[in-house]
Amino acid sequence: MRIPIVIVTLLVAGCAADPKAGVLTGKVSVKGAPVTGGEVYVVGGTGNHEYAATAVIQPDGSYWMDRVPVGSVRLSVTPPLGANPGDAPPGPGIPPKFRDPRTSGLVLEIVPGSQTYDIKLD
Repeated sequence: MRIPIVIVTLLVAGCAADPKAGVLTGKVSVKGAPVTGGEVYVVGGTGNHEYAATAVIQPDGSYWMDRVPVGSVRLSVTPPLGANPGDAPPGPGIPPKFRDPRTSGLVLEIVPGSQTYDIKLD
């Protein structure tokens, strides 16, 4: 009967919140209108220790991502993959400067637990 106890212990331990990661939620908008598709990218770390996380933007402009390592991060917002100007989702377009984390100017400090960050691409 030791095996079931070990498995239950591992399952419970695996479900615990990671103290070195956060959950990030929010809404993406351009001039007050929701961005209705695309992705939010989070890039952090330095040199050989960079990491990235991504979230899909929902039709209402919301996004959600978990397991984002704590610390300072840069964000970018990109249109849906494969989107051409003729088949882009309805709603405002994403200005080019926000499509690259190096030029977006979007910087955030991720903390353990949940936090909300609304991304306004004005």
